[in-house]
Amino acid sequence: MARYFPKSAQSSGQDLFTLLTKRRSIRAFRTDPVPSEKVDAIIAAGQHAPSGAQRHSWRIQTITDSAVKKVIKEKCQIGDKDWHEKADKKLQQWLKAKHITPEKRFLTDAPVLIAVFGDTRAPYWLESVWICIGYMMLAAVDQGLGTVIYTPGDKSFINRILN
Repeated sequence: MARYFPKSAQSSGQDLFTLLTKRRSIRAFRTDPVPSEKVDAIIAAGQHAPSGAQRHSWRIQTITDSAVKKVIKEKCQIGDKDWHEKADKKLQQWLKAKHITPEKRFLTDAPVLIAVFGDTRAPYWLESVWICIGYMMLAAVDQGLGTVIYTPGDKSFINRILN
């Protein structure tokens, strides 16, 4: 690395390792507003993520409007309820043991939702989007914030709501 990065840009790796080991999925959020500088730092981290063919084939959108978050939550819960009911018995038992239910309170409790959309025409778009999300999750930990990854079973409504 020393050939490519100046000494000032290098790290011992301890800071990164600390972030990696501190990160946990959080499903119960405080409703306190998040300062915009923290949200901006998180998004900047995602925008600096590597991507297939350097296309950065994603769009990042923040959602703070409580009415919009409520609609998203309601639609997600409908899809998740159906998914939970159709899951095989073994998966249902696992979900129950982990206290994972169709109820998605975090979608309205979290002060900020960050949605990431990928351009499916770009090479390696899915891998690129997930790397972007990973960078943002680590940046959130660095900002003292919690995160959880959530992908609704039915994603088709999201574009209609947010456009």
